[in-house]
Amino acid sequence: MMQNRILSPSFWFLGFSLLFLTVFSLPGLAETADRYHQKQNVIVKLANFDPLTWEDPVPGGHNWQSACMAFMMADHMLGEAIGNSHYKNEVILFLNLQAVELADTDTAIDLSGFICGQHSLQESWDMLLHKGVDIVVCPGCAVIGGITPETLREGARIAGGAQEVTEIFLRADKVIDF
Repeated sequence: MMQNRILSPSFWFLGFSLLFLTVFSLPGLAETADRYHQKQNVIVKLANFDPLTWEDPVPGGHNWQSACMAFMMADHMLGEAIGNSHYKNEVILFLNLQAVELADTDTAIDLSGFICGQHSLQESWDMLLHKGVDIVVCPGCAVIGGITPETLREGARIAGGAQEVTEIFLRADKVIDF
């Protein structure tokens, strides 16, 4: 009775299907696993921000939460949180639209008053800089917002123009938008 099952067409179909899937999916899996452990260029883009909502911070408020999530994602994308210290990712926190206000020292926004997990946004900003995250401000948005190199928060820089912004995004392996 066992011989009939081994010789049945469904047995052979199942066997060849498993062999086919194994042979042709292993290279893809290996490539995915290898890519996971290679250095990647990651942009965390933060645009959502309304300075008026920062007057009275409410946990769960959309703009405050977007900034928290962008800061935490930039930290996690470095790769250290997943034990990927050998291939530390290059991470850029790109601020555009209203979020450029976060990099402006002329605003009345005190980042230390907004708690994001265990740290304030100011502590998170400082940790990102210490870990090597490049905080880049959209040049056009900076002009519209009246932000100059002299009024930038410590560690931020205004991108050198449209060409640099284009190059930043074209080099990116991943772009995460908040």
